[in-house]
Order: sequence, then structure tokens, then C-alpha cells
Amino acid sequence: MNEPVISAPSHEGSNAAKAPCDDRVPGVLIVETKNRTARLTAEACRILGLTPESDSTVASSSLPGPLLDFVTEARAARTPIGSRRLELTAGIRGNVTVCVQALLMQPGAQDSPIVLSLGDVSWAGSFEARLRRLDRLANAGTLATSMAHEIKNALVASRTFIELLLEKNPDAELAKVVRRELGRIDAMISRMLKFAATAPATFGPVHVHQVLEHSLRLVQPLLADKSIAVQRSFRAAADLTEGDEYELEQAFVNLLLNALEAMGYNGRLTVSTETMEADSEPAALRESAGAGGSQIQIAIQDTGHGVAPENLERLFEPFFTTKPSGTGLGLAVTQRVVNEHGGAIRADSRLGEGTTFTITLPRVTEGR
Repeated sequence: MNEPVISAPSHEGSNAAKAPCDDRVPGVLIVETKNRTARLTAEACRILGLTPESDSTVASSSLPGPLLDFVTEARAARTPIGSRRLELTAGIRGNVTVCVQALLMQPGAQDSPIVLSLGDVSWAGSFEARLRRLDRLANAGTLATSMAHEIKNALVASRTFIELLLEKNPDAELAKVVRRELGRIDAMISRMLKFAATAPATFGPVHVHQVLEHSLRLVQPLLADKSIAVQRSFRAAADLTEGDEYELEQAFVNLLLNALEAMGYNGRLTVSTETMEADSEPAALRESAGAGGSQIQIAIQDTGHGVAPENLERLFEPFFTTKPSGTGLGLAVTQRVVNEHGGAIRADSRLGEGTTFTITLPRVTEGR
């Protein structure tokens, strides 16, 4: 039997709500007279979350209610209905958004079979969500830039005053730490002000073990307050990488603070390193680490409450947080820093057992 030739209706003068449809090949569905059965193409089955039979025919009662209502409306009107968006619960796919149009195979007839053209526009919702998130990021950037200017202005007077105090302070170790931290704050603010221009960080030879030790010293008072034991296992024979010392320190401190917040009293924090050949690492950690050569692997492990499986993949998303007072930016910044250094980061966690963050960084040789 020859299939009927169906042409798209003109939308001029139609009162139907205008809505953009998916520009891919649409699914086609034909609802027979009296709504008993429906014939579907493979794409229509996919959109509606149905498993197509050999003859692609299903009972009309298996179709989503809003779609059947649309068919009833088209049959009652006895005229084509232009594009309209419908929210459907589509079988195994769950909630979907469909752009649908209706044609009559026998225009004007009361019991004409109805031909529906279905376009999957569920992607539009996620696209709009991404636009909203980008808008939030832009607003956050504007706020951060404004704050950076204010902080940098205040640092000028603060640094001058503290330098005078340090000249009279006999504690050389304290002077060294304070000067270093003031320099780090100033460098961070300067990079924030240059963020819009995406100015590259200043890279140079960095010893990872030294940066880790300094990061641990910075959080030592917090560790002591919770009686958290620290276990170091620096087994990387060569720990030299190419990078920005301040940025790497910021990334490590973010992970250490995250571990501290996840643990209660008498927890255990393990910081370890080792040298690995690139080919021996998991694919997820090799992707951005470059081809060939050895890598420095850093692991920061806590004995905290762990992360739920449904949240694990979202840990590095900006503004995603499970903490009541969290900003959701610490881990996002950490991932950005690691990626800019040609490395990769991943998180592994078990509820009630703890979380491990693993970072790989390219290793360089002395004198490079």
C-alpha cells in the first residue's frame, strides 16, 4: 500500500503558540481513526521512550496523556494545528519537552487519521540553565573584580605597616611566613584583576614537596584544633614541575581545607606523592597530562563522611556545594589551576569512609 504524501501546514494566521522545533529529522506518529492504535517511526519511539515492535504499532492508550489530548483537539478542529510545545512523561526517558504539529490525512473529515510530527527539544531546558549559570559567573566576576580593587588598595598601607613591624621582630621564621603570605595575597589579587584579559600565570621550576609542606604549615592550627593526625608519604623521587608556586599552593590549601571540613575530631589526613609513568595511569588522569614522560601524582586523603555518588561527578562544578555556608568555588578553582598546569584531578569517595583527591602534574628534570 502506498503511503500518503504529507506536506507541512502553513502557520500563517494560526493561533497556536509559536515554538522553535528541533532541526533534526522529526519523529512521525499516525493515530488511526477512533484513537485505537498508533503507528510510529523509530525516531518517534525514541522521543516517547517506547520500545518499537517489529511493525512499530502500539495501542494509543500507551501514549502520553497530553499527546492524546492534542490529537483529540486536532480531530475536533478538523484542521491542522501548528507547532506547539508539550511537556510529556515519556516512558523510560522520563520528562521530555516535545515540539509537535498535527495534520489530517483527510482534511475536514470527523474521523480522519491524525499525523503528528514530533521534535525533541528537551535540550532547550539545559541550554537555558547553562545560560543562567554563565550569567551568575559573569556577575560573580564583576563582584570579584570590584573586591579585588578594594583589597589591593588596602594592601598598600598594610604591607608598609607590617614591613616596619617585621624589622623589629626577632622571629625570623615568622617574618618569612608573613612576607610570603603577603606576596601570595598580592599575586592572587593581581591575577584576579587581569582575569578578564586571561593573562597567563608566571611559570617556573617548582618543587611539589616544598609547596605541600608549606600548605600543611598554613593549616596546622586547624589540624591541631581537631586533633587530626597527619601522615606524610612523599615517595616521589623527583618532585620538580613547571608551574606557578602560589597557584599550586592555593590548589593544595583548598583540598586540605575541604578535607578538614569533612572530618570530625581525631581524624586522619594522608598526603602522599609518587612518580608514575604516564602510560601506567588511568585514562581519566592521562587526558590532560600530555603524552609520554613521567608524572608526579599527589593524593590527599581524609577519613571524613564521604560524598554521595550522585554528587561526586558535580564536585568541580562552579557554585555546586553541599555545605550550608559553602560557595561552591574552591574545587572549581582547584581544577582550573591543575588544568592550567597541564595536569588532571579526580575524586574518589565512599560514604562513611572518606574522600581521596588525586592530582597528576607533569614532571620536569633539573636544569631544564
